[in-house]
Amino acid sequence: MSTGVSNGAGGQPVRDHSMFDAELSGAVLNLHLFGRIMKWLKPYRLSLIVSTVLVLISSYAAVVMEILVSRVLVDYIIIGAGTAGLISA
Repeated sequence: MSTGVSNGAGGQPVRDHSMFDAELSGAVLNLHLFGRIMKWLKPYRLSLIVSTVLVLISSYAAVVMEILVSRVLVDYIIIGAGTAGLISA
């Protein structure tokens, strides 16, 4: 009885990984598939837009927070530029 799956070394089934070749071949975007997904998402358009805007705001805030923390850490805590006018000797 043949199961249709060939066996490799040690009796393990040989798996066909050719379906992942599109990821490696440089296929960037299938416009037909993208159009079908957009038709399916049409009832959720407002949620999709709000979610996208919130993700962009969150990404921007994460970058800005890193810059602010590094400025405060370097300029005011390590170098001490912020305490020069507050402490009088």
